[in-house]
Amino acid sequence: MLLQVFGIITLAIFFFVYNIITAKTLVQVGQQELIPAYMVSVSSFAILFLTIFYSNGILFGSRDMENLLSLPVKSSDIMSSKFMFMYLLNFLIGLMFMLPGGIVWVLNGSLNVLQIILYFTSMIFVPLIPMCIAACMGIIIVVASSFFKRKNVIALIFSFAMIGIIGYIAVSAMKSGNENSIGIMLSKQITGLYPLSKLFMEYYNFPMHIGVGLFIVLSIVFFYIFAKIVSLKYGLLNTLAKTTTRYSDNKNSNSRTSVFFALYKKEMGLFLNSYMAVLNAGFGVICLCVFSIFFLFNSLQQIGEYSGIENINEYLSNFAPICIASMFCT
Repeated sequence: MLLQVFGIITLAIFFFVYNIITAKTLVQVGQQELIPAYMVSVSSFAILFLTIFYSNGILFGSRDMENLLSLPVKSSDIMSSKFMFMYLLNFLIGLMFMLPGGIVWVLNGSLNVLQIILYFTSMIFVPLIPMCIAACMGIIIVVASSFFKRKNVIALIFSFAMIGIIGYIAVSAMKSGNENSIGIMLSKQITGLYPLSKLFMEYYNFPMHIGVGLFIVLSIVFFYIFAKIVSLKYGLLNTLAKTTTRYSDNKNSNSRTSVFFALYKKEMGLFLNSYMAVLNAGFGVICLCVFSIFFLFNSLQQIGEYSGIENINEYLSNFAPICIASMFCT
């Protein structure tokens, strides 16, 4: 327990320091007005990506769901409580990005009180839309996989496909800013990663405080519509999430095996029986294997050209340990 707390605190400190350095870099290149949009974009993308790994495990098919549905409680109340727990986790993730960036932005910009209040107020609402999108992806996985014999395999395929799509969007956004002006390049990259972050940018005919206020309203409306729609079919979605395959395997095996192999087979069956466990525990290992094979057949110069990263050797030496550690912490 102490080791886990130490790891979480260490990771939080790392993100705080990293985002402070990033915000200061934007100040040094004269783009401090992009700090709010950048922090909103990166934090929203991180929340969207991470929520995919645990949204279904929290919202649908959890172990306490049968007891909760049997109580005289509205489905909307159950869904709201589950969503609130997931919101608290993602709020802390967003806080690690937006708070340090906001502090640097306030200290290095000529801002009015309204802009500062709206920015720090928006931190409460930033997780809502990415969480709703990730939950919608989880609903698609639950509904689609319930029609197949190999439910867990199909759920994993859909999950990896959605993660791949999100990764492709991120890579495309990073390559979209091929402009001579660094401000235009960064703006395209930020809005390409998360289009709603455009509301946090300052324009001559569209002040930032109006955009932030509109963002807050959109987040509330989006969450309200999502909660109303999902609460109507919440019981059915939980039933689909808990339903086992309708097909049965009538083959009975009476072969004798060793105790070790029997225990191994049992544990492997329990692990593969939950696609959420495979997704969270196996995703990092799969990514590590894929990247290892990719590095075998591609030189560092080719990887640098593909990714658009200059000084790829220095980049990998600094961030490879962190990436490998994150793969095993999903």
